[in-house]
Amino acid sequence: MSLQIHNPVRWNRVSLALGGAAWTIIVLARLSGWIALGDLELILLLALCVITPLALPLVPLPKENRLPAELARWLMFLQPFATLIGGIALLSERGFPATIEALVWLLFTMLIAVLGAMMLLQKSGRQLGTAIFAVVLIYVPIGSA
Repeated sequence: MSLQIHNPVRWNRVSLALGGAAWTIIVLARLSGWIALGDLELILLLALCVITPLALPLVPLPKENRLPAELARWLMFLQPFATLIGGIALLSERGFPATIEALVWLLFTMLIAVLGAMMLLQKSGRQLGTAIFAVVLIYVPIGSA
């Protein structure tokens, strides 16, 4: 299955713009006193809404292996949905529904780690910069847990 219908770069830019706007609205709502969020939750929402869509297109993908490139396209496509559900988990009260919502974000970050592992295990053209990117991608679920 291919994502040829959507341009991943354009989709990512729209996701980034919507995520930045959503984060700004949440910050303004917190400053107004409408939402009771701590500083840590705001930083985590910044990571979900802005930093993740900024970082995904930076991953160098090999041209000869289609599987990592296809997985990266799927990750760019799924990112706004995972961000929405993960953001709802941060905004909702603690409990079973918030746990299930947070697990969606964890599964998304685990897919990012799979992409990193695939990049790290490739034999052809491995350079230090690509290996560092791969290790960073593997670390993403640990940082988001």
